[in-house]
Amino acid sequence: MKQKVKFEKPASPSAARQADSRSDLVVKSNALIRAKWTIESIWEPRLIARLAARVKPDDEDFKIYAMPIVELVGKNANGKVYKDLSRVIRNMMSRTITIYESDSREVIYNVFSMCAIDSKRGIIEICFHANLKPHYLNLHKRFTKYSLEEFLQLPSTYSQRVYEILKSWSDKVEVTISLEDLYKYLDVPPSFKKDFNNFRMRVLEKAYDDITSLTGFRFNWLPVRLGQRKVMAIQFVFNQELFNKKESEMASAEKEREMSEHSANQKAVIRCRDRLIKSGGPCNPKKSSKVCKFCVERKMNNIFLNKSDGDEKAV
Repeated sequence: MKQKVKFEKPASPSAARQADSRSDLVVKSNALIRAKWTIESIWEPRLIARLAARVKPDDEDFKIYAMPIVELVGKNANGKVYKDLSRVIRNMMSRTITIYESDSREVIYNVFSMCAIDSKRGIIEICFHANLKPHYLNLHKRFTKYSLEEFLQLPSTYSQRVYEILKSWSDKVEVTISLEDLYKYLDVPPSFKKDFNNFRMRVLEKAYDDITSLTGFRFNWLPVRLGQRKVMAIQFVFNQELFNKKESEMASAEKEREMSEHSANQKAVIRCRDRLIKSGGPCNPKKSSKVCKFCVERKMNNIFLNKSDGDEKAV
């Protein structure tokens, strides 16, 4: 069990400030979880999660919450960590988050309304922006809750975001998210959008390893391809039996595709070979080259020509 940090309540009686003990759960609307925001470091989602965990289910309004700095950075943090946290807090005062209410409407919010840093007493006082009330207070449907302790174990911003996003769909057995939406939710750089293998290794596989090894949340994922080639979406599966079935079906479909492609290639090779041997001319009479493009790509021209010479000598 984590030790609670005790500290003095802020002195100002006029402000609605409260030094709450930590809650175990973070509760947010699904829309807020699936929003787009640019994250610069793991401190930002951790700060928001800790603040969200202080919001009580029956709160009617946001409060200004006092939070011990040591709670955020740990007892053994060095000067650089404190400096980084101070920079993060200042940057987040101008940070915005974009919530997509429909295909044509997106709403941009500020995250915090105020933040005070008291270095002498080692606390920060912080409050969510009032416009975010519908996404934290009096939630009765379309919301997600998850373990704060689990979330704080995640070591990368992508792992944090994938954990939150998938949690918002974990009441289902599976969900398919287009790459376009996934890129938007995770705010990935252009290099990841251009190279799926890079995105797969740096984001999907890393997040999967982090989440399944450091939390109790379990999922699997499969690429959804267009015409068995280009990846267009990712299917996340939260049921192991269903995942095993889908993985088996995908492997069977891939094997069938490879066999079909191999058979088609074999037939094309045989036609080209027979034409070249019988006529002594090009595989494709319409082409000026000795062999057709199909044979050139597969480096079959020398094989065919040698075979042709051998047959002529045999005759």
